[in-house]
Amino acid sequence: MSRFEVNGLDHLYSTNVVPKPVEAAYIQRQVNILTSSILQLQSQLKDLQDQLGRHRGVLSPLRQFPVEVLSEIFTFVVPYVLGDYDRQDMLNLALVCKNWRNAVFLAHRLWSGLEVTLRTLPACSKITGWFGRSGNVPRTLKFVSHWHKGCTAEGSQCKRWAVPVAKLLTRGPSLHHLALDLSGIECFRSIVEALESCKVGMEQRPWDSVKKFTLSLQTDCNEPPPPSESIYKLLPPSVTSFHLTLPSAWDITAGEWELQDIFFTMPLHVPSSFLETLTTFFISCNWPGRQLFEVLQKCVNVLALTIDLQHEGPPYDLQDPFFLNLSDVRLVLPEVRTLRIHRCTPAGIHVLDFLQAPRLVALDLGFQGGGASELSAYHDFIEILQNLLLESECEETFQSFRLANARIKTQELKRLFSSSLCSIVIHLTLEDVTLVDELEYWDLYRFLSWPDHLPFLKTLELLRLPRLRSYIHELLDFLKERQPLEKRDGKVVLPTDGSGVSLLEKLVVTFEKDDSSLPRDVSLDDDERALIQEWRRYAHMFVSIGSM
Repeated sequence: MSRFEVNGLDHLYSTNVVPKPVEAAYIQRQVNILTSSILQLQSQLKDLQDQLGRHRGVLSPLRQFPVEVLSEIFTFVVPYVLGDYDRQDMLNLALVCKNWRNAVFLAHRLWSGLEVTLRTLPACSKITGWFGRSGNVPRTLKFVSHWHKGCTAEGSQCKRWAVPVAKLLTRGPSLHHLALDLSGIECFRSIVEALESCKVGMEQRPWDSVKKFTLSLQTDCNEPPPPSESIYKLLPPSVTSFHLTLPSAWDITAGEWELQDIFFTMPLHVPSSFLETLTTFFISCNWPGRQLFEVLQKCVNVLALTIDLQHEGPPYDLQDPFFLNLSDVRLVLPEVRTLRIHRCTPAGIHVLDFLQAPRLVALDLGFQGGGASELSAYHDFIEILQNLLLESECEETFQSFRLANARIKTQELKRLFSSSLCSIVIHLTLEDVTLVDELEYWDLYRFLSWPDHLPFLKTLELLRLPRLRSYIHELLDFLKERQPLEKRDGKVVLPTDGSGVSLLEKLVVTFEKDDSSLPRDVSLDDDERALIQEWRRYAHMFVSIGSM
């Protein structure tokens, strides 16, 4: 033992005395010893923490998940239809461990959707083997052809692809949904002609049992004028859901409307016998001719109709006798319950001037955000919607209205809410609707709380609200008006309502960019959070505001 340890160095620790050289040398050695001990202990601590982590991992609830639960989780992680990269990502899940591998192979849905590029088309046996793991889940197969030219030339790309595709659709697995994303109509013709050459007697082919068929044409869709020569007459007769995307007239003519005369007369000969069997029809078309309406005339059994106007308001020739007649006698969609107009411009709303849906339940009007969807300048917007309901005489059936991707003045939105359309609506959705004037959402909520506005409303969805201008407090005040709660004898009860106004049953609010939390300038106090819980508990009301 050194004399320093005997005599002690307490006087150095409790004062500012400068240590002598010999004392400083001793203290430095002690510092080195302590530092070395700390490093050794830190190393031991890290080893112990690693061991603890491994032991806890063995006991982790994740390890105890049933394979069936993991399978369900994976179905939410992996896209429904898998392209090249998606398939590799899914197979990587199977490489984590044996349990995950079993879960991947047990989840039949993961193997039910496949997207293949025609340029690198896998062998028929590989596709059949993949779908063999899908069990009884309906299968989807999508073929994608990148844009190319020379489709009619002998030995063209699409003619080389046509034969293996036809063999797969003749001898491969049964399919529920077949999707063809092709360069043009001639690519489709090559496949259909190859199918006809592969047909053997009366044998049932996967092609013949397809229920949902998607055809997307990128550039060319010009057909021969005689309907008897139309390639559409060879569409699978079993189809009940048809999605047809036609090339954009605007894109093909580089935005020169005067060059679009060809689209006034271009034939679209989809057979009546095919259209009459459809219950779901999606058509993407911005051609300025009458083709869209001639096709819709034959959709006598369609329940859900979607018209995608491709960001354009087609300049229909209103002097054409066909459109003059439609202005007087609207085209009747006798069975349509759900009507969707997507990627519409304000001018494109006028497509509704030609339609009548006597059994309409839901109307979905979606614009293409930004300045192009400025509704404020179109004062007849609301009148067009009201006239659709008036001409359709569907007041007994109409329930739901959705407005999306629109810029509108608060005053116009108020006018919409007090219109005959919203006087009968039960379900209202506003998604990414921007108010362009100074009046903001607080004023809108106050307006909504009036009893004579939206009197039958039960479900309200406000989606992608501006994060800094949403006024959640005013929204809660609106809820207090539409779904009041009373306390009697210390208990929360629903009041006896004699106003004739329906009580709100569901409220969903999300915010733009990040809907996982409330806006930065909003913080609810304890009373407001308790009120939301009371609505959920006593009024059995579904309330979702951001992450709450």
